[in-house]
Amino acid sequence: MVIVISVLLILVVGDALAAFSGVACLVAVLPLAKLVTQKLISIRRAKAPLTDSRVEEIGEVISGIRVTKLAGWEPLWTQRWKDRRKKELKYTRREMLFAGISLLLVVMSPVIATACLFIVAMNTDRNARITPAKAFTVVSLIGSVRFPLNKLGTLVGQVAQAWRALDRIASFVENNN
Repeated sequence: MVIVISVLLILVVGDALAAFSGVACLVAVLPLAKLVTQKLISIRRAKAPLTDSRVEEIGEVISGIRVTKLAGWEPLWTQRWKDRRKKELKYTRREMLFAGISLLLVVMSPVIATACLFIVAMNTDRNARITPAKAFTVVSLIGSVRFPLNKLGTLVGQVAQAWRALDRIASFVENNN
């Protein structure tokens, strides 16, 4: 699909160098997106044990709620859970930051690719004219080539999350045996 759209871009723009520069801008975002995805995965990996231990402890206290109430330990547990949640939120903030960067890459990559394509096209041929029909066609084609490239990055991220989830399930099953 990327090859077909690249050929269509060459036909519309009339300049192979310009068309490939636009596609190259989109492809250049992939390694950066991979780095952001890896960072997201490492943050989630660090955050998961904190969440698990907090949820486990809350479950234990709820199962022994009578003892907690009778002994007046609610303030102790509340403060302890707030402290644990504060540590967890540190990772959540970082996770949201990198999720935002990832979203920014996805949204801005076609704009940058289109600008790059037109800049190269105008600099290689001083007599070239950008008509509205040509501009909208290029924007549409860049958007079309962006979709499979971004889906590839999303798919890699989802596979990594699924792999981590399977590891956690396997360790849970092993601990119960």
